[in-house]
Amino acid sequence: MGLLQVPLVNIALLRLAGLSRLVPAEDAVYQLLMLVEGTVPAAVTLLVVCSRVYPDIRPLSSMLFWQYVASLFTLPAFLVWYLY
Repeated sequence: MGLLQVPLVNIALLRLAGLSRLVPAEDAVYQLLMLVEGTVPAAVTLLVVCSRVYPDIRPLSSMLFWQYVASLFTLPAFLVWYLY
């Protein structure tokens, strides 16, 4: 669910920041970069951190794998929706 909720909140915050002139409205590359930063899945370093605490990280690695598979569809969808 994080791949759907976080990008929606990120888009809303970017639109609000653009309306209140907190981010440069004419700099589309900056806004696109902010959008991509908020829509990518969890980092792989999460695996490294959790492996220090929990010896069996197979469930976490499986979850990260499926997040990246799902992001193949959600990331382009949110980018197209934001840009148009």
